[in-house]
Amino acid sequence: MRCVEPLSPNTVTDRPTRSCLWAITIVLLLALLAASLTLWITRSGVGLSRDARSYLQLTKSITTSGVPVRFYSESNPNNVETHFPPGYPFVLSQIGVALGTPAMTSARYLNAVLIVASTLLIAAVAAYATRTPSRGVLAAVLFTASVGTCHTHLSVSSEPLFQLLMLASLLAGTIHLRRGGWMWLVIAASCAGPGVIVRYAGAAVVLAGFVAILLVPYPAIRWRRKIGEAALFALVASAPMACWVGWYSRRTGSLLAARTPVAVGSFDWERLRDAAASTGEWIIHGLKSDNAAFAIGIVAVFGLAAASVSACRAMRRNPDRAPGIAIPLCYLAVYPLFLLASVSYFDTATQFDRRILYPLHVAVVVLLATTLPAR
Repeated sequence: MRCVEPLSPNTVTDRPTRSCLWAITIVLLLALLAASLTLWITRSGVGLSRDARSYLQLTKSITTSGVPVRFYSESNPNNVETHFPPGYPFVLSQIGVALGTPAMTSARYLNAVLIVASTLLIAAVAAYATRTPSRGVLAAVLFTASVGTCHTHLSVSSEPLFQLLMLASLLAGTIHLRRGGWMWLVIAASCAGPGVIVRYAGAAVVLAGFVAILLVPYPAIRWRRKIGEAALFALVASAPMACWVGWYSRRTGSLLAARTPVAVGSFDWERLRDAAASTGEWIIHGLKSDNAAFAIGIVAVFGLAAASVSACRAMRRNPDRAPGIAIPLCYLAVYPLFLLASVSYFDTATQFDRRILYPLHVAVVVLLATTLPAR
């Protein structure tokens, strides 16, 4: 994004353009408004779910003993598991120690901070990818006004923290793909890596970044260097998960594994219907009929497919936009495949609800903001 006027002979320094200043002001106001509403709506407490209670147990365990342990059987207190991703409970525990607040209050404050940071980041991604400040404003509006964003920031949930790391990796990756060099590549990997231990589905972000580095055209860079950059990205991004698996293995004497047994070929096609219905609820919230939500979701999926084709054409017409489009496009392809593999072979209890599919929503916002035709 170009935010400075060109130098003239009488100009001493670059000055931010008026349109850029207005865009920054609007995005900042949207972010602060979203944070204020988050704090106001949750003034009586944040929302809870089954996973939220698990995260609260892990937070308490980390605070008291330094070990992320969750008791999942009330009838047998010795029946515990430590395979839950520890990133989010660890952050909650550190906020609680620093502020002296209980975990639910820490989650409330953290959500308010994260929605500000994510709004600024998603605006920066769209604006930098298109070099147009107004596209950043569009991304911020689509993000803050969405039902998915509201739901995830009003409860104890790992999605807001994961989304922040995902957007930070996306921004750094876009800068790297446009400028080259090693610094932004390492920054992108350093943001994607912790996302894996916040949500194991963060592995899809690492894979999407790896694929994007290989696929985005480099006019003057050979394949050997592209492969080296992709390998470095994967190596740095895998380090946090490797450390977590190493700690878990040393602590328990076994490799990291979910409590649910591996069940090859157990995928239920009804999950795809649930996924379509959840997508429909993103567009029209509060639908009474599952069939209506399913129908709207199917239309949205076909619309997304058309938008993806349009994005590929936009990359071909304007190679300068390719870095900002390639990573979210790769993520939209990789994340559903990751979920299908997960529910088929590892965690058969996962439901394709709005929470699980929410990272796709963030990627769609970025894709729409960067590829919608201008006036």
